[in-house]
Amino acid sequence: MSRVEKKMFDATRICVTPEVWQNQEAIRDLDKAKLDIWAIASSWLYAFAKPNDTKIATENAHRWLLNPVDRTFKSNFDLVLFGNLLRKILAWEPRERPTVADA
Repeated sequence: MSRVEKKMFDATRICVTPEVWQNQEAIRDLDKAKLDIWAIASSWLYAFAKPNDTKIATENAHRWLLNPVDRTFKSNFDLVLFGNLLRKILAWEPRERPTVADA
């Protein structure tokens, strides 16, 4: 992905996976299904909170993203399972994210 293409994501940076931000080359070798499932989960965050539009390019930024998930979903018994699913889908490592069928 070129720098020009990345700029279009500035308003919704958290919807872009860490591996896209870290990969300065083309994203064609990345697992598109893992990219898509991250985008779905990160967009769901907007239904429950207003996450900052920080790009999740470092593990520290990733931890920052998960803190509100833990606060929001672990404090409400009805949403605990959903929060656990979000945590799995928003895993730092793509191989740790579930497939759509598994989710």
